[in-house]
Formats: sequence, structure tokens, C-alpha cells
Amino acid sequence: MPAATEPTPIDYLIVDSRQERRESVANLLAGDGGCRIKAVGDARSARDVLYAHQVHFVIVADSMPRMTGVELLRLIRRIPRYLDLPVLMLFDGADEEKSRAAGEEGVNHILAGEVTEAGLQNAIGLIRKQAQEQSPSQKALQAARTVFLQRDYEQAIQMTLAIEGIASNPEALHLLSECYYRQKNYEKAQQYLKKLIATPTSRAMHLLSKVCMAESQCGDAVAHLTKANLHYPTNLDLKIDLGKLYLSLGMEEQAKSQFEAVLQQNPSDLNLIKMGKAYLVRGKLAEAAAFLDKAEQPIPEAASIFAQFAAALENSGDLPAAARQYEKCLQLLPDNATYLLNLSKLYLKTDRRDQAAAIINDLHRRFPDNEMINNIFSYLQNR
Repeated sequence: MPAATEPTPIDYLIVDSRQERRESVANLLAGDGGCRIKAVGDARSARDVLYAHQVHFVIVADSMPRMTGVELLRLIRRIPRYLDLPVLMLFDGADEEKSRAAGEEGVNHILAGEVTEAGLQNAIGLIRKQAQEQSPSQKALQAARTVFLQRDYEQAIQMTLAIEGIASNPEALHLLSECYYRQKNYEKAQQYLKKLIATPTSRAMHLLSKVCMAESQCGDAVAHLTKANLHYPTNLDLKIDLGKLYLSLGMEEQAKSQFEAVLQQNPSDLNLIKMGKAYLVRGKLAEAAAFLDKAEQPIPEAASIFAQFAAALENSGDLPAAARQYEKCLQLLPDNATYLLNLSKLYLKTDRRDQAAAIINDLHRRFPDNEMINNIFSYLQNR
């Protein structure tokens, strides 16, 4: 049997829903010759490419349906091997607030307006130069962030505290705040966050609100998120988080008002799923469905939310609706044995024996020693 070959590395991944600009950027890059270029029309497809290949540079449009460029950037920066992946973002025009949001998520450079060959090559050159000229502190912070993503928060703290000049380094202060929050050391988290609030960022204000909620300082939590929404009025994530906070406090009308405002601003699938989840955790299934069912191209990472929804629907007695949610989960993660098993049980309960048998036969072949699968397999064999 021949050895499996490694996927071909990609020099440039272009992500843009506008075909004309996508092709134009690809043509400009191809002029250098020898570049391995992949162009896709949506961030969901880009996510799949990033997991399947080693990508060396991303050029992504800010404005795209279903999943935005900033959401893709956020996902990239949560994958340890892509923490230092160069990302160039394309804006249709100058937008200070969106630029700040992209900067907070770790974009390397932004091009606004028409993309020209000179502008593109200059931006790529600047990004590569910045990477070569990284200071020891920047490299150390990046290493600490990698450890944070691996959930070794204590080690990340020690690595960050060892960086020279952290008192004037906002990224270092924010990383310390995140680490202490994850450790549930809220006093320390607040200590570092308050050093950042003088020049507020959406991330810092959002995290401070979560720390306040963890310490039952509900009024402060609402105040910080409200202030963040005023500073970043087009940031839908902040509107959603304020809505979620209202919902957790039993302020349903205020939450509904926030979510309705989001719906009027062309939300992404991730935005819709966040709002649906907010209602799901409160046990409000009809309201959750109103948002979750609108998500047309969710990423595989969202499968767990639909599985939670399926379980809640099953507990409520709506078995056909629960089965549809597990079917959605399997569109995202086709080989997930847990979702397959849960779906087969629902098929049995709703008299869809043939479909249940097809799933169980496959699971029995793959997991011959699983007791639960064997029990269902034997039941079907003896009927």
C-alpha cells in the first residue's frame, strides 16, 4: 500500500465573495510565478482549506455573507500553528471602527479600496518585513499565547510576566487578564484589565464584563458592555453579548431589543448561532430555533450547539425535530459516532427502522466492542 502523501502547501489563500476581485488578486500574485495559490468564495470554505493544508499567507475580504473576514481571522488566531500566519485584510473603503476590530483580532495589515499591483505587493512586503523584525518581546508574547491556546494558563502567565516592559504592553496585559480569568482568579484579572480600560478595546471591555458577572457585579457588567457598544456600534458580537447578559439577568425585553437590532444588520451564521445558544441555555426552545434554523452554512465547530438543541428537543418530546438537528450535526461532522448513535435511537423511536438499522450496522462494524451499539444491533437482528 503506497504511503499517504502530505497535502500540497499553499503559498497564498485568497478569500473573497466577490469573484472579480478574487480573480484579480490571484492574477496579480501569479505574476511572480511559482506561487501556489488557492482562491475560495467564502470564509467557511477557507476554514476547511486551513485545516487540510499548510497555508503560508491569507488575503481575506472583510465583508462576506454567512461568515465575515474578522470571524475567519478570529478562528485563525485560535489555531496554535497559525498564530503567526500573515493575514492581509481587504476593505471596500476606509472604516476606522472595523479596522480597530480587525487589529484587535491580530490582522497584520489592511488594504482599503481598490486593490492594485503596487498596493498589494507593498502590503505583502510590509508584512514580511514586520515578521523579520519582530522584537524579542513580541516573540516571547507569541510563545506565551501559544501556550495559552494549549490551556496551560499558569505557564502562559509565567512566560508573560517574564517579558520586559509588560506594564506598557497592552497585548501582554490582556493575555494575563485572560489567563487569570480562565483560572477563576477574578481579582487578578480585574487588576490587569483596569490598566487597559484607559484606552478601551472591545476585547478588554468585554472580558471585564465577564469578570464582573463571575463576581456577581451585574450592574458593572452591564455598564462595561453598554460602554463597549457605544465605542463600537457596528460590532455585532458586542450587541449579542449585551443581549445574552440581559437574558441571563431575566431582562427579556432588553435582550430581545438587542437581538432584533442585530438581525437588522445582516448577521453572520456565527452571530445567529450565538443568539440561538443564548436562548437554548435558558430553555427557550422556540426562540432558540428562530435563530439556529437561520444558520445556512455553519462551521463544524458549531455542531455541539445543534447537538445540545437536539437533546433539549428530545427531552421536550419533539422527536422528529430532534432527529433533524442530529442530521444537521452529521452534515457538519459526518463520522461522529455519538451523533450517529443518538440519531439511530431517534429513528427507532419514530418507527424509521430501516434508517436506524443502516446506521447501527455501520457502527457495529466500526466499533464491535461497544456494548450499547451491540445491544441495539442484537435488538434489530432479533426483530
